[in-house]
Amino acid sequence: MIIGIGNDIVAINRIKKIYQKFEYKFLEKCFDDYEIAIFNKRFTKNFNGQINFLAKRFSAKEALVKALGIGIGRGINFKDIRIINDQFGKPEIEILNNKLSYILNKFNCQKIKIHLSLSDTNELALAIVIIEKISD
Repeated sequence: MIIGIGNDIVAINRIKKIYQKFEYKFLEKCFDDYEIAIFNKRFTKNFNGQINFLAKRFSAKEALVKALGIGIGRGINFKDIRIINDQFGKPEIEILNNKLSYILNKFNCQKIKIHLSLSDTNELALAIVIIEKISD
């Protein structure tokens, strides 16, 4: 059963301006060490690729909290959410810092599956999140 749906769209140029102004302060506020390491390792010669990477992940985190029906800082923070890619490149969400129990309690269930879809153009990054309650 679907228990939450959220989406978010962000102007890539907005993320670019924020990154250029705050650099690592922005990274440290919104991304965990794993995400920052990937950011630093990937796209080292492709600044636009780096910004798209950040914009899609930022959008995914916003979409997740919308699917949860809360805002950032109301039980879940940016650094409690990690966006990864599986071995085939499919984006996935990992919940960190023992916040999964918070989510399970919120929805009064024992198991969930979080579905994530990301897309971008030259100007926009889009994320859609669906939270599914898994029956035991």
